[in-house]
Amino acid sequence: MSDSRAGDASWASAPPLRPTHQLPEIVHGWIAWAPRRWRASAGPWTDLAAGCLRALDALDPPALPPALQPAPPDADDGDSAPSAPLPDALLGCDDLLYLPPVAPEIVPAHARLANGLAAAGVPVLLQQPVGQRLPSAPPSSSASRADALPPSAAPLAAAVTVVHDLLPVRLADYPGAALDAACAALPRGAWVLWPLVPGRLDAPAEQAAACARLARAGVVGVHPLAPTLRPIDRRRLAEGREEAVFHRLFHAAPPDE
Repeated sequence: MSDSRAGDASWASAPPLRPTHQLPEIVHGWIAWAPRRWRASAGPWTDLAAGCLRALDALDPPALPPALQPAPPDADDGDSAPSAPLPDALLGCDDLLYLPPVAPEIVPAHARLANGLAAAGVPVLLQQPVGQRLPSAPPSSSASRADALPPSAAPLAAAVTVVHDLLPVRLADYPGAALDAACAALPRGAWVLWPLVPGRLDAPAEQAAACARLARAGVVGVHPLAPTLRPIDRRRLAEGREEAVFHRLFHAAPPDE
């Protein structure tokens, strides 16, 4: 395979991606590869590869495991991160690679990395929080729109699959209103990640109504995930909530995926 990365400074200058392999399973979206270290989003997010919730408290050091710890401050300049050289393990790989969400300021770099991997033939699943904007292809008839796109905001390649994490909806004080806002922000034809958090929109009628609302918004697929919750996660999710939520978090059977 020829190396198309030689002329791309973002590939040549960034720290290695160093992905780790896992057994592809349907519950984890058939993910086979995930980064060992990652400049993840500071807000709460669903780790689809590991099947858990991350950063429920951004001040808690254990919220991000060693495999996803942020890069050292001097490892990159924030604009080029998290682009990285293609590891040898991914050369000729046809297994799915997972790119977790990132903070808004490095979304363009997130897209560049996904495009570079896709161009090398690696199937990519890129996750983002619902409502976060990604570079999109400008209308072909609008040269002014194309000219307005900054070089760092190249449109995502068609080979990159995007999944929108709806954890912020599940954690909202008013999840019904948050779901309406999320539906307004989702592009038609979207796939969404639906974490089954106990006590949050988890009654059968609420689940059915939420799925119907997503379908009306043009969502084509919903991936449910019952995340593994640590005791500290359960305590944080129960803070300020009614007793019924506490009971669901600590005593009810796990949600059915």
